[in-house]
Amino acid sequence: SVARERLAIALADAAPVVIDADGLVLLGPRLLAERKAPTLVTPHDGELLALERAFGCGGSGSKPDRALALAKAGGMVVVAKGPDTVIAAPDGRLGCAPRATPWLSTAGTGDVLAGCIASRLATGADGFAAACEGVWLHGEAARGCSPAFTAGELGQMVPAALAACL
Repeated sequence: SVARERLAIALADAAPVVIDADGLVLLGPRLLAERKAPTLVTPHDGELLALERAFGCGGSGSKPDRALALAKAGGMVVVAKGPDTVIAAPDGRLGCAPRATPWLSTAGTGDVLAGCIASRLATGADGFAAACEGVWLHGEAARGCSPAFTAGELGQMVPAALAACL
């Protein structure tokens, strides 16, 4: 498919990449076989299960165990999103985000998360650090929003959240 070809082209580049949404459905071991640059994926629970199947992981155990197994199998950093977000690196590092507002399940907020992580990668941070920083920044931006917010409103809070920690 055209989408799979575009993903393969992006993964052939030496630049770090964050894969989210439909890109996760297209991802498999063959696409990552020669990849050396940092690769980060941001699956929600259903996408996590699909990736586990694609990479031959068992899909059982705790969420941290599952994320670590997938990270090792794919050689990628896994940001397993949800109310209990877990960040796992292929080298065994594991991070757990503090519980955030349920409004982060609103449509489009995962796109804001992917952007936060990509922005941290652009600073030169390694994949795991970029993922942890991006997840924190995403949650901090949410804390600055009104109790009910849209993805657009969340995105507008990211600069203030970043400035507050500098």
